[in-house]
Amino acid sequence: MRITTPFSRCGQAGFALLITMIFLAIMLVAYASLMNWVSTNSHITTRNNLFNESEAAAESATESVLAAMMRDFNNQALNSAASYAAATNLPSQSGWPGTFLFSDTNGTANATSVTAIGTKGWSALPARYNGLYGWGQIWDIASTATPQNTADNLSATVDQQVWFGTIPIFQYAIFYNMDLEINPGAAMTINGKVHSNDTIWATGSGASTPLTFSNMVDYVTGYNDTRSTNDPSAARSGNVVNALSGSPSVGQALSMPIGTNNDPSVVISVLGLPPAGIAPASDAGQSYVYNNADLIVSNSAAGTNYVYYQNFNTTPSQSLVPPDVTNVVSGTTNYAYSFVTNVTFYDYREVKTVQAVQLNVGKLNTWLTTSTSGKTLNHRSPTDLMVEG
Repeated sequence: MRITTPFSRCGQAGFALLITMIFLAIMLVAYASLMNWVSTNSHITTRNNLFNESEAAAESATESVLAAMMRDFNNQALNSAASYAAATNLPSQSGWPGTFLFSDTNGTANATSVTAIGTKGWSALPARYNGLYGWGQIWDIASTATPQNTADNLSATVDQQVWFGTIPIFQYAIFYNMDLEINPGAAMTINGKVHSNDTIWATGSGASTPLTFSNMVDYVTGYNDTRSTNDPSAARSGNVVNALSGSPSVGQALSMPIGTNNDPSVVISVLGLPPAGIAPASDAGQSYVYNNADLIVSNSAAGTNYVYYQNFNTTPSQSLVPPDVTNVVSGTTNYAYSFVTNVTFYDYREVKTVQAVQLNVGKLNTWLTTSTSGKTLNHRSPTDLMVEG
């Protein structure tokens, strides 16, 4: 009897299920990793956007303070640091997509850090004003902005340093607050810096008689190497400019120290007598040339000259300088100054005789170095001269 045992095959369905489960597990791990990456990347993007918003808010706070300081500085009334650090100078958040809490660098809420660094003094100006010096001080403005009602408390701090100061215009060979027109007949070389707060129209009278600028030349509105279009003379042009920088350049408008109104009729006031009520030693007072002079020469209506020494650290601030010349005429003793005389000349354009004071610089230097009163004053401070008509 022959018995046949059927061959029994092992079932393969279990292996297929196992492989399927492994692949599913791998896919789940990959999907979870992908979702984690997406979530992490989204969170990083959200944090980055939130930081940028906080940084922009902090910058807005510093700019708000800076705007107030610039306004006051242009009006000759820069206030104390504490007044700018107050909450009243914080920006309005109306219309912003989020709200922020502002604080200074010490963590004081609703405040901005405003600090004057060092003391006022003379310093060289940056490259834009290469070769010039200014009298001023650096101010540091810093603010921290912290977002409110967000999952991440991601704050940002912005710090700005700004120099507030004045630049004496006498460092320029030519400074014009309006259009500068310069058209000499003969060849002319200008060795100092030239600036116009408007447009420059400059040309020589011909190729053999050029106008040459040997130093920095900048303008605000435009530059033309021709006569002005309002000049009735025939227009002439040519290669008449030879600036060290290669060519005239666009500069920044320089505000004259008389407030926000820089109209020419107002600007000229810095050469006149200072208005009453402005302290001579204040920033506003020092904007006037009169308050910076050590010697003041006055020709009164009677034709008599007087020289005063000015020192705001004393009371009274002006003292009469003793005359150094004595002249006896018909028994009358007249006193005068060796370096000052009265002269007249006729102004054909104004059609009138001009009463003027003539200063002999050589005799003034002699007086400063040889006379008793001159040497005394010259020892106290370098002498600046102011002529009062």
